[in-house]
Amino acid sequence: MYGYYNSNGKKVLDTKYESISRVLDYNDEDVYIIAMSNGKKGVLKNGKKIIDLNYQDVIYSSLSEIYIVNKNGKYGFFAKNGREILEPKYESYEIAGDYISVTENGNKVLYDINGNYIDQKNYTSIIEVENSSYFIAINPEGNYSIISKDVNIENNYKNISYLFDSLFSFTNEAGKSGIIDANKGEIVEAKYDIILPVADIKAIEARDENGVATIYSRNMEEICTMSGAIVENAGENFAVVYNQTERIYLNENGEKVENKVVYTDLKMYAVSKDGKWGFEDKEGNIILEPKYDMVTEINEYGFAGINQAGKWGVVDETGKVIVEPSYEIESYYFPKFIGKYLYEQTETIHCIALED
Repeated sequence: MYGYYNSNGKKVLDTKYESISRVLDYNDEDVYIIAMSNGKKGVLKNGKKIIDLNYQDVIYSSLSEIYIVNKNGKYGFFAKNGREILEPKYESYEIAGDYISVTENGNKVLYDINGNYIDQKNYTSIIEVENSSYFIAINPEGNYSIISKDVNIENNYKNISYLFDSLFSFTNEAGKSGIIDANKGEIVEAKYDIILPVADIKAIEARDENGVATIYSRNMEEICTMSGAIVENAGENFAVVYNQTERIYLNENGEKVENKVVYTDLKMYAVSKDGKWGFEDKEGNIILEPKYDMVTEINEYGFAGINQAGKWGVVDETGKVIVEPSYEIESYYFPKFIGKYLYEQTETIHCIALED
C-alpha cells in the first residue's frame, strides 16, 4: 500500500492506497494526487478528496488543467479544483486547450473548458487534427478557424488544413494559399496555388501558378525554389526534390543533406559539377566523369539512368555503361532500369525491352 510525504517530511496521505501518482505542477504548493482504492480512482488535494474515488481511470491534462475520468467506459471532466465540468456520459473526446469535443450517441458536440456549450450558430463543424492541442472549426458561412487554449484564429479563410507541429495551410477568398503558425498567426503570405506537407518528413511544399515549388523546412526556412519539381520519398525519413537538371535531398526536418547521408551503402553516388552529372565513390573519387545532363542514383537492382540530350542510357554500380543514352522515354518521373530493361509498375510489375 502507498502513502505520501511532502518535501518537508509532512505526511499527506496514509499508506492505504493501492496506487498513487502526483499531478506535478512545480508552481503550485498544493499537492494533487490521483489515488486508487478498491480498484477505483479519484483525486485528493493535500490529503482531502476533491474527486470521489469512483472511477476506473483518471487522467490529468496539464495543458488544459482538467481531469478526464472514465466510468464504465464513458468519459467525463473535472476542473483542477474538483468541480465537475461534464458528467461521465460521453463515448469519446478530444481536448484542445480551452475546448472539449465530445461524442454522444454518435454526434460530436463542442464545449468550452468550463462546460459551456458552444452554440452551433458559431461552428457547424469541428475537425480534430493530429496535434490534439488544436481544432479546425467551420462556421455557417463556410469560413474556417483554428481554435485552442491560447489562440482563436479567425478570418475569411475558405479552407484550413493541418500540416504538422503548430503549422497549418490556409486558402483565402482569392483562392491563394499561405501558412499559419497557430502560435504566431500568418507567417507566409497567401501567394501559392497549393501547399502540402512533404510525405514522411517535416517539410512543406508550396507551388505557385507556374508550377514553381518552394520547399520550407520544419523551422520554416526556405530551402529551395525549383521549377517543375518532383517531390518523392527517398527512403525512411528522407525526401528528394528534383527536376531535369537539379536534385536535392531533405532529412526528417526538411533540411538539405547529401545523397551519401540518405543512401549509406551504395558503391557510387550521383555528383554534379558545372551543371553536368556523373558519379563518385563515398570518398569523393570520380568514377564516371560529370558529362551528362542528369543521372539517377543507383537503384536497388544495381543500375542507374544517365541522360543526355533528352535520351536515357544505363550504367551499373561500377560505373560501366550498359547502354549509351539512346532511349526516348516519356516519363514525368525518373525512370528505373534493370540492365538494359526499363522497370515499369502499373497494376502489375513488368519490364519493357527497349530498342537501342
